[in-house]
Amino acid sequence: MTTLNAANTEQIAHALTRAQVAVFATRLALGVLTWLVVSLGIWLALFGLDNILQLPAGLRFPLAIAAAVLTLGVLWRCVLKPVRGWLGADRVAVMLERQYGIAGNLLINSLQFGQGEYSETQQAFIEETIRTGSRRLAAVNLRDLWQIGRVGKWSLVGICLLATWAAYVLLAPRQAQNALARYVFSLSDVPPAGSITLKVTPATDITISQRDDLQVSVEISDLKPGERLSAYPELFWKEGESPVAIRRGDGTRVVMQPVVGQANLYAYTFKEVPRGFTFRLFAGDTYSRSTFVHVLPAPKIIESQFALTPPPYTGLGTARSPGPPHPVAALAGAQLDIEIGLDQPAEGMRWRAMGRVTEFRQEGNLWRARTLLSGSGPYEIEVDGKGLRRPVLIATGSITLLTDRAPTVEFVSSSRSQVVTPGQKLSLSFRAEDDYGLRDLGLIVRPAYGGSTPQTLRTWTFPGPPGQKSPVTQPYLLSIDASAFAPGGKYFILAQCRDFCPGNEPGMSRPILLTVRTMEELAAMAGQKLDGVHEALDRAIRFQKDALDGTRSLATHLEDVWLDLARKPRPEGDVRTLLNAHRGLILRNQVGVFSTLRQAWQTFQDNPSPLLQRMKELGSGEAVEANDKAYAFDQPDLSLGNLQPIISDGMLPATGKPHTIRFAATSARYACFALLSPHTWNDSSEVGPLTFLGPDGKPLPTKGWRVVSCQPTAANEGRTVQNVLASADRLFWQPLGRLPYCAVVDMGARQELAGLICAGARGANLRARRFCLYLSEAPIPEPRLVGVLDKNRIADRLSPLEKTQETLYNELVALKGREAAKAQQAHEEVARKALGEEGLESAPSVEEKTQRVKEQVKEWLQDHKENAQRRSKLMDKPAEDLTQDDKTELADLIQEKREQARDLKDIVNDLDAMAGMDFADAKTAKTVAEMKEKGHELAEMEDQAAKKAEEMEFTINLDTAIMLKAEELTAGPDEKTHGKELRGSMEAQEDQQAPAVLPQIPDQIKSEITELAKKQEDLSSQIEQAGTQLISFPSGEGPPVAGAYSSTSASGKLSDIEIDPMKPATGRSGAGRSGQADGQIVGDSAPAIPDDKAAMPPRMTNTPLEGGAPVKDEGNQQATSDGLGKGTDKVDQFALTGKLPPQLLDRLRTVLGEEERLRTSAQELVLTLERHNLPSTDLKMAALRMQQISLAIKKGDGVGIRQACDEAIERLNKSRESVAEQIEIREAARAAMQERLTDSAGGYPEAPAGYENIVGEYFKRLAESHEGGGQ
Repeated sequence: MTTLNAANTEQIAHALTRAQVAVFATRLALGVLTWLVVSLGIWLALFGLDNILQLPAGLRFPLAIAAAVLTLGVLWRCVLKPVRGWLGADRVAVMLERQYGIAGNLLINSLQFGQGEYSETQQAFIEETIRTGSRRLAAVNLRDLWQIGRVGKWSLVGICLLATWAAYVLLAPRQAQNALARYVFSLSDVPPAGSITLKVTPATDITISQRDDLQVSVEISDLKPGERLSAYPELFWKEGESPVAIRRGDGTRVVMQPVVGQANLYAYTFKEVPRGFTFRLFAGDTYSRSTFVHVLPAPKIIESQFALTPPPYTGLGTARSPGPPHPVAALAGAQLDIEIGLDQPAEGMRWRAMGRVTEFRQEGNLWRARTLLSGSGPYEIEVDGKGLRRPVLIATGSITLLTDRAPTVEFVSSSRSQVVTPGQKLSLSFRAEDDYGLRDLGLIVRPAYGGSTPQTLRTWTFPGPPGQKSPVTQPYLLSIDASAFAPGGKYFILAQCRDFCPGNEPGMSRPILLTVRTMEELAAMAGQKLDGVHEALDRAIRFQKDALDGTRSLATHLEDVWLDLARKPRPEGDVRTLLNAHRGLILRNQVGVFSTLRQAWQTFQDNPSPLLQRMKELGSGEAVEANDKAYAFDQPDLSLGNLQPIISDGMLPATGKPHTIRFAATSARYACFALLSPHTWNDSSEVGPLTFLGPDGKPLPTKGWRVVSCQPTAANEGRTVQNVLASADRLFWQPLGRLPYCAVVDMGARQELAGLICAGARGANLRARRFCLYLSEAPIPEPRLVGVLDKNRIADRLSPLEKTQETLYNELVALKGREAAKAQQAHEEVARKALGEEGLESAPSVEEKTQRVKEQVKEWLQDHKENAQRRSKLMDKPAEDLTQDDKTELADLIQEKREQARDLKDIVNDLDAMAGMDFADAKTAKTVAEMKEKGHELAEMEDQAAKKAEEMEFTINLDTAIMLKAEELTAGPDEKTHGKELRGSMEAQEDQQAPAVLPQIPDQIKSEITELAKKQEDLSSQIEQAGTQLISFPSGEGPPVAGAYSSTSASGKLSDIEIDPMKPATGRSGAGRSGQADGQIVGDSAPAIPDDKAAMPPRMTNTPLEGGAPVKDEGNQQATSDGLGKGTDKVDQFALTGKLPPQLLDRLRTVLGEEERLRTSAQELVLTLERHNLPSTDLKMAALRMQQISLAIKKGDGVGIRQACDEAIERLNKSRESVAEQIEIREAARAAMQERLTDSAGGYPEAPAGYENIVGEYFKRLAESHEGGGQ
């Protein structure tokens, strides 16, 4: 094998390679130029066509598709395909042979032969072929393969198109860009380019929240300098997502308005967009794209509720009503709870009102918020929804504040100007109301000419809020007290009321002017003739006025006693001197009142009048109290450290008669006897002789006793007792100087003391009054005085002194005023008789008088209840917990209690005056008699309560009985009292005062009540039988007839015939009566009835012609239809209804005796219940009904007997039930206490030895301390 010539082969390969490159480059260049020319030409034509014709999207889209397909097709055919079609050497050789006419396949063979090895025989032929091919290839011009001319032509065309595009883009860039966008986004809403440019905001589709505002603005640009639009831009919009057409008129047209201060800027605002919509702007020769506004639906309220709670002072409950967007109307300060449910989840919610924001809190599917309303105005509720750019307003409403009107008050039927007398009771009545409730009422007095602070006479407070919701008419009996209404003064009386609204002013009535008569006018009314009693009253008034003025002067200028004119402290001696001077002036005048009143009684007691009797009461009551307070207002207290007195407030007799005081037997060696005040209110006092008693009641010998200490003087220091003893067993001691004084006695050895006998001092003016006694086995601490020259202490004591003096002054002046009024009334009556005007003025009827009395009792009862509740509240406190204010208030309440007792006596006196009238019918007489009886019982009970109050005893049960009795008195014949409710409330209060746990209650208490009830039930059969016989027994009862009858009627039945009282009696018709024919007349008195007779003997005399006129018996018993007999003026004897049959009389006496014994047992059992602090009201009422049974038996009232018996049994059963219930409660409490005691004892079933005795003694003392709670 041989190798061919390499030079020829390489030459051929190189030439073919060059040919390959030229062919590829030429074909590629021509393809690119062709594609560019075609593409640029097509798109230039389309762009220009759209710019000129503004082709619609339906035409632009196919044209764009066709142009794009053609562009891509040319690119593939002319560019991409040639690139992929790279020609090989063999194809190039064939192409050259064909193009240049080289025959015989010379070039392709030469190329193929040059790539292999051949034999020597073939070499010559092959080499010749290669040489020939190489020679022929060298003759070919390869530059022709580049086709320079063709490429140049296409290049020229391409350059022209590129230049056209450049000019188009440079000269009309907006159009080019717009055309490009319109073809690229053929199906999109791309507005064509116009002569102006619209810059729209928002430029694209937007999402907003429901009810949001949307502002659409357009800025016009590309205007020629100085050129303006011929018309404002127009906006067309329509609801929904469909685009607004490119022609004007599709949708709602809106003309946009220019924005002030900004040229070529126009805007329009869509308010509170509710739903989605599209809009398009048209301006000049162009328009904007159709923009879709997508509205995100805001959360919607599917349920809402308001819970409105008015301010607490209204006392109203929560009211529910429909919630947002409903309006709200409420008072300021009301609490509003909002509850809202939404249809979709939310991220937050808030309430906006009155400048405040309240956030809601989510609780489950509900949103809740609470706010206080403080003003009127709108409210808004906004929510933060998911996907919302900002909070959305979902509800609005209004808040209206209601007005709480101020309360109003006005006097009812009262003259606006009245002249009054000191001591007069002026009846006032005023009506008040408020739209939500009254807080209190008040009666205010102020001087007509100013110069003094208005004072509140009385306040009525209503529990609340809400207080008194309905209008209230409040009666008030105004007492013209001289201390508040000075004689000769003028005063305005105003009624005031307040509600619970903090911002409301009190309501005030129009004033009533009161002109108080002067003392001279009172003297003129009484006449010139004054007896000694009236003169004594005038002196007492003058003394009391001076004493009161002195106290007021000292209280006002008390600071000046301690400070001189330079306002520097005075020396202690000067202070004492000034105080003594003031005290002496006050005490001298105050004692003058007492002496004057006592002397008047001693002088004129043989002929006592109501005036003198009242002066005596004042002299022994308020006058003594005022003297005590005037004597002791600057007196210090005596202190012996922690030593407690055996007798804390003992009283020594005012006479020289021996007075024995017992106390529990006490072992002691030392005794301290302290004098606190004298009887005669002077500084010279003495005590003695004193006799100490042992447990056996015998006097203790004083041998070896000695006085070891005297306070504050040491005059008796170290002296033996024998030096001051009147005898071997009596101690006599006269301290020097002012009280308090005390003497400490050492008895030498331990003694058992159980009592004390004191006979008073030797001189009447030296007798001490109040004392206290201390006993101790250890030496008694050195006595000391506390509160010496204590200004604050003196000021606190002057206040109760002034109040007592005012009370006494008021009572004295009131006595003079009432006497003057009586005298004036008598003068007027005489004048009317003289002028013949008697009887022209109709007097108040009995019904009016009784109704007035009932109203007075009701008002008195209201004051009584308030006093009882306040005293009970203070008495419940332990003595050591009482503050000075509490003590002062308690003293005022006790004084008020005394005044209430006197007021009640005045009311009862009015009843007594009514009972003396001559009534036309028996029913009225019976009503007045019953009211009188109840009134006296009520007055006695009130006197007893006042005395107990003065003795600092509990009176709650007695106060309850008083309330019940007062309600019985004020109730009409067909009315029912609230005794049961009152009893329940008061007993509940009584039970609350009981200790939490008391010692074990004796079992016999329940059995005693049960036995008592059984005995009453057993006796009831006899009572009912006796009552039935009394009812059937002929009596004076019968149908009342008209006309006035004398009290001469005895037992018998009245006729039904109406008798003319103006026609003289002519006797009776009918035969058979003795005295009819011969003129016999009735005798002066009825003869006695024998015990064995039931009929009355004849009451006629045979003496003829004795005047023929009936004699009127001026007995005290008024005529009624009862048929009462004569012989006594008291309804307490059987003889009053005539003589009863002997059997009935014996039965009644037996029943009466048994009933009296039962009543005594009931009263004793009441004390037992009170001792154990158990409810006793029912048992007291049962005892009262037993007393009524006795009275009914004595009066022969069969109906009354049976009614009282039934009520007594009912009360006994109720008492048994209430006591049993309370005992059960106590036993449960004791069991609980025992369990606690077991725990405290370490969990053992039994307490340690002696522990039970200690606890028992503790509870015993505790029970004894509460014994007064049931009084």
